[in-house]
Amino acid sequence: MLYDNGNSRQLPEYSRPVEYATDGANGTVAQVWTWEDPAYNPPLFSIFTGDADLLPNGNVLVSDTGLWDSYPLGLRWIRFAEVRKSDNHKVWEVQVKGTTTGVAWTGYNGKRIPTLYAGLSAN
Repeated sequence: MLYDNGNSRQLPEYSRPVEYATDGANGTVAQVWTWEDPAYNPPLFSIFTGDADLLPNGNVLVSDTGLWDSYPLGLRWIRFAEVRKSDNHKVWEVQVKGTTTGVAWTGYNGKRIPTLYAGLSAN
């Protein structure tokens, strides 16, 4: 599992989590899963940083952490989303975004925590 920023992709540029299966004995690699959030048109493009983590429940935590409203002068923001691999359903999403020019948010390597509240579970 890795995060493909898409910086060298032909236009339109977009970022995505992607999973590959490797076969060391035969020297082959095959893409087995990828996800692009259909809620965004154009697709999200995280020009720098980002992360994709396979969670214990089989879902994927996607960290788009170098997003811009309008590169390079627009607002910089981050988005975290959890995706169910079996049907590409977005389980939840959170955005961290300022409202003033010059306010910038950047993150990296998001982690899912079970809950913020003692005694409750998010599962």
